[in-house]
Amino acid sequence: MKSKVVFLKELKEMFRDRRVIVGAFVMPLLLIFLMMQMFGLIERSVSGGQATKIAIVKGGETTALGKALSKIPNATIRTPDDVAAGKALLEKGSVRLVLDIHKDFDNQLAQGSAKVGAYYDSSDPLSALSLRIIEEAVSETNKISATARIGEKGLAPSVLTPIALAKNDTAKPEAKGAEMLLSLLPYMIIIWAFYGGFSSVSDMMAGEKERGTLETLLLSPVKRNDIALGKILALSVICLASALSAVLGVVLTNTIQKQSGMALQLTPVSIAAIIAMVLPLVAMFSALLFVVSTWAKNMREAQTYLTSLSFVILIPAVFSNIIGFTGMDKAPWLKLVPVLNVGAGLRQALMGATDWSLVGVAAIVHLVVAIVCWQIILRMINRDRVLVRI
Repeated sequence: MKSKVVFLKELKEMFRDRRVIVGAFVMPLLLIFLMMQMFGLIERSVSGGQATKIAIVKGGETTALGKALSKIPNATIRTPDDVAAGKALLEKGSVRLVLDIHKDFDNQLAQGSAKVGAYYDSSDPLSALSLRIIEEAVSETNKISATARIGEKGLAPSVLTPIALAKNDTAKPEAKGAEMLLSLLPYMIIIWAFYGGFSSVSDMMAGEKERGTLETLLLSPVKRNDIALGKILALSVICLASALSAVLGVVLTNTIQKQSGMALQLTPVSIAAIIAMVLPLVAMFSALLFVVSTWAKNMREAQTYLTSLSFVILIPAVFSNIIGFTGMDKAPWLKLVPVLNVGAGLRQALMGATDWSLVGVAAIVHLVVAIVCWQIILRMINRDRVLVRI
């Protein structure tokens, strides 16, 4: 096939371009690795006690509440002389929360109520998290105190909780501890499937027009349809390689972090579902990118159009991260929305809950768009006006 000659020629030129190597292969692996390491660092910081560095003004640590707080896992308790010294520690970041517990706290509590001053920095995520941890500890202390009091009155402890809420978590084990990854990884895979060919596509047709080499290529014995097929296949390989590099980055870093709570339990089924969705997505992206490059009359114009197209792709990709908050993540129409359906499908696959009907419909939708774009490409390239602009 003459299209094979064009395909190999374009592929060889792409692999000579350092921009393609870095953009399609190095960056997806590197960024996915760094992102997962960053989330692992956050998890280790929170679970390792960064959020439980607490200052209790001297004297308060001997109270019932102070003793209860000291039993919090990984808690680090410091005892400054006064509130001002505690605030200084908070400002330096040495502690995340300052508690002013009155020395007579136990007597006040026995008489009915006691107040505790809490000083925190709402702009510091760990400080706000510390406050929530302390609120839970205070709530537990309140419950113990109230239970003791109603016991003195001869009442049953159940009086405090007339309604008992039985919590049953139905989340799959694969989804626990990896919520942030489940939101961002589908987005990253989609984006790299698009941006993998972004750096090279403008040179394929628009660049050939600008350099004046497209006329020579079209006058060659190779049919125009074969030229288009060879070029778009080469572009598809780069886009696919970029997307698979992102997937590979997920698998490799997931293997490294198996002992961390951030690891995803990837299975052969979930990986198969990911590939089944990525392949048609790559076909659509390659066709769209090639349409733009064929339409533009020079590389600068192609870059302008490609930038605008990237925003069209980004909107559903970003929305796939937050659709769970809208209540529309189970809507039937979701399967028909390009890019968005892949984002939802990838998230489900990474959770170990693959919806094969979603995978199938998403594949069909993207293949249909790719076929339509291919027909547009053939119409454009078989006109002599392609040498200027359709």
